[in-house]
Amino acid sequence: MLYLAVLFSCGPKAPKPQSMSIAPSSNVYLRNAFDMDPSSYIGRFVADGENNLDEASAMSMSCSQYISHRFVEGGGVKYNEILNVSSSVAAQIGVPIVAAGKGSYGSTGVVRVQYELTGKMLSEINDPDAFAKCCKEKPDQCTHRYIGEFLQGKGAVYTQVQKGSQVKAEGIDPTSGVKGGTSFSHGVEWERGIEFPNPVYFAFKVNKTPYAEYEQCGDWMNTVPESNEGSYFVGVSELEATEEKARKSAKKSARREAGMAMSSIPEGSSVQMNPKDWCIDTSYNNGVKQYKARVLMLMTVVEGPAPAPGQPTDMLRPPAQSSPVQGPPAGGDGSFGSLLRSLERASFSDDKLKVVLSVSEQSFSCAQVAQILATLSFEDDRFTALNYLKSTITDPQNSAVIEEQFDFIGSKEKVRSILAK
Repeated sequence: MLYLAVLFSCGPKAPKPQSMSIAPSSNVYLRNAFDMDPSSYIGRFVADGENNLDEASAMSMSCSQYISHRFVEGGGVKYNEILNVSSSVAAQIGVPIVAAGKGSYGSTGVVRVQYELTGKMLSEINDPDAFAKCCKEKPDQCTHRYIGEFLQGKGAVYTQVQKGSQVKAEGIDPTSGVKGGTSFSHGVEWERGIEFPNPVYFAFKVNKTPYAEYEQCGDWMNTVPESNEGSYFVGVSELEATEEKARKSAKKSARREAGMAMSSIPEGSSVQMNPKDWCIDTSYNNGVKQYKARVLMLMTVVEGPAPAPGQPTDMLRPPAQSSPVQGPPAGGDGSFGSLLRSLERASFSDDKLKVVLSVSEQSFSCAQVAQILATLSFEDDRFTALNYLKSTITDPQNSAVIEEQFDFIGSKEKVRSILAK
């Protein structure tokens, strides 16, 4: 008998159950309020860099108009998942949050949801080309993520019980009044917070904006393509605080490159610049996100006069070759291109301004004035140059391209005031 007791005591021990990972489902978040119709939130954009998400903070923008929704059945499949939850959402629906000090309870950032899936509300982009065009041309109306799906079901939300906690969760669903009760899952102990016994939309998913695919740099970054329609130019921005500023900076850079070729354009012709492709890089400097843009722009020559007033365009109009430019160093050809080269050779903004103020008997398009202003580092220098050059402008209906050189609304209004005098 003693031998048998020793034998059994030395036998293999039963294996311990393996716990599941407590990592939350990717891009799925608990809602701030459970309801029957979240369709107004489908297609809203999420701010770049924001991780503490709830649908109330998402933004409806002009590019959202291309995103619709449809419903699909869930089939009654049962799930036991870890979901992301923001601190604001947790507070609104009564989910306990980890508090500072002893006796804290709950879990900041994640909850466990045990539910039966009854359906999904899915986003659909009806016109992908129009959507991509909207995001490319209006970067301030389209971020890199949007709300693309809502989960419908019935079940319960559980919060993690902290070790050594003596405080119990008190999250209560106002319709069911269910509270309390603990269970073990994903390797930790959970306490039931709220229950939703009837089908409601309880979670949402964030999708990546499809247009982000185009941001991969094309071969044109290494070899500038050729075209029978005109000439391509590549513009590269400096590091900027926003994507919109980086795009504007890249377009200015491409226009400067194109300006060097203006001397060969026949007199009386106009030149149109159109962006054909983009590449956006992001980087972080001391935790601050920065953007660098590259743009491929096509320059096409349009014979005849400048466009009629009110017609939107991004035009460069070469000056008459017989109109002299005073100021550039000897050897210049008197063209707009030589003026730009003189500005490039000047090291400081005040030296560049002196070159601009030495110009006489010359005519410029709004796009050319914008190129000149882009070479000046200081806003006051730009206003001084604009005051001097305003009488030389041949196409005042295109003044919007000059306003692009100024970032603030007040500065843009000052530009309009100067040109109106």
